[in-house]
Amino acid sequence: MRIISIIIAFLFTCGQFSSTGQNIRPRVLTLVRSIADYNQVHSRAIGEGGARSKQYINFENLNKIATKSELLLLTDNANASVRCYAFLALAKRKDSSVLTILTKHLHDTTTVKTFQGCIISRYRVGDYFLDVVTSKYQEPDAYKLSLSENNLIDSILIFDATIMLSAKWSAIQRAPASEKHYERIRSIYIQTSSGKCIVYLSKFHKERDKDLIVKLLVDTSIWQWFDGLKAVRHFPANDFFPYLQTIQKRELAEVSTNTGHILGMLYRAMVQYKDSASRQMIEKVLKDSKTEINHEHAIYIVAALERFPDPIYDGLKELAVMSEYDRITVDHWKHDSFD
Repeated sequence: MRIISIIIAFLFTCGQFSSTGQNIRPRVLTLVRSIADYNQVHSRAIGEGGARSKQYINFENLNKIATKSELLLLTDNANASVRCYAFLALAKRKDSSVLTILTKHLHDTTTVKTFQGCIISRYRVGDYFLDVVTSKYQEPDAYKLSLSENNLIDSILIFDATIMLSAKWSAIQRAPASEKHYERIRSIYIQTSSGKCIVYLSKFHKERDKDLIVKLLVDTSIWQWFDGLKAVRHFPANDFFPYLQTIQKRELAEVSTNTGHILGMLYRAMVQYKDSASRQMIEKVLKDSKTEINHEHAIYIVAALERFPDPIYDGLKELAVMSEYDRITVDHWKHDSFD
């Protein structure tokens, strides 16, 4: 924590901004009041027609007439939408203060309502700031963090216990495999019981974490099962195989509208065993893949076999009959982003 505090202090020293003696002009304040009154953050195009809203026009005008010093002051405005738009303006200008402002607002948990395309969401302000400077799809012309800047922010998110942004969980998934990170993320699990922490811990194959993985596999929450199966995908210990059998049996019993993610990760975990028992479980499903339920399983089996091929599974995927639509799902689940 001392190191992180020093880094933040250094960033502020180099940030080239100060609010001392600076004022915001009346015409800028008029726009600020309009943004605050509407109190939403809109993207360039919203709704089915991709219209440009009055709120986004307010932002464009703000970006056009506000000086850097005014925008810096507005990133500390009492209204969350104003803070977001002020930061967005600086990011679109690729201003040198972006990293400093971002670091300062990693503790900003005020909720802001956003409207992007056809999607209405709620973000914490700090998460919105991070999306602006990390997402390839949101505001692609804005400043984007370099690899070293991303690593710095991830480290702060993980090691600063007072930061409670959703981005913390993404940072944990990207964390490097080190004992320092292992101990810190295990302590985060103790505080939060987050399955995302267990997925990271599973990569170390430690006996002490097996009970934590089992706890996820027997939970009643579908997302806990998902994280548990993802942990087994990284740590395919024999202890967990009976739980995969139980989950497969349950998922074969009836069609579920929530089954996609579970089946996708179930079979990604299963093919890590590379043994006759896992082959038999897969083959049994594929030999009867004409039923609706088994066919659904077959799609995710093929995706797993193509993502993690092994000679022991040779000849299995040929048993599945795939339509063009099925191939879309297969190709989607082959992506390594699910690992």
